[in-house]
Amino acid sequence: MILDRRLQFEILTSLEDVYPDSLLVTSFSCYKETRKFMANLFYLKDHGLIDGGYYREPGLAPSMVDVQITVAGLDFLKGDDGFPAIIASRKISCDLLDVTHAIEAGLLEKEWDKELVEKLNTSLLQLEQEQLREIILALIKEGGKAKKNQDLLQLFCKEDVV
Repeated sequence: MILDRRLQFEILTSLEDVYPDSLLVTSFSCYKETRKFMANLFYLKDHGLIDGGYYREPGLAPSMVDVQITVAGLDFLKGDDGFPAIIASRKISCDLLDVTHAIEAGLLEKEWDKELVEKLNTSLLQLEQEQLREIILALIKEGGKAKKNQDLLQLFCKEDVV
């Protein structure tokens, strides 16, 4: 087959190493003056993973002279969506006890009944990770808007705790 994934990967990784510079096609360690080599270069170019200069002699297939990896090629090698992935997702990790203690302290500060706060704290410690994530996001989103204790309680429990 004329398309060769190993060759394509070797081309991309070689270009990644010299980014943002370009390389002469003849300087690749995998370079062979063959139709197959050129076909793989043009395949990568047509998919926007590399860019470069080429020439075409009448009656012959085009030949690339120099190539450079594009940002799409770099993102492809990293296996993510590139810049949007950088700004779209930043993970925060924290200990469950730290979260529950912070919530407990905040509720006690608002003069909630200590026994009720302890029940809520025990419930928080028993929640699955996804349930706790939903509560934290709800607190961030709705906590400041809650007018009374009952509104905040709704964030914690699907059932009435009181």
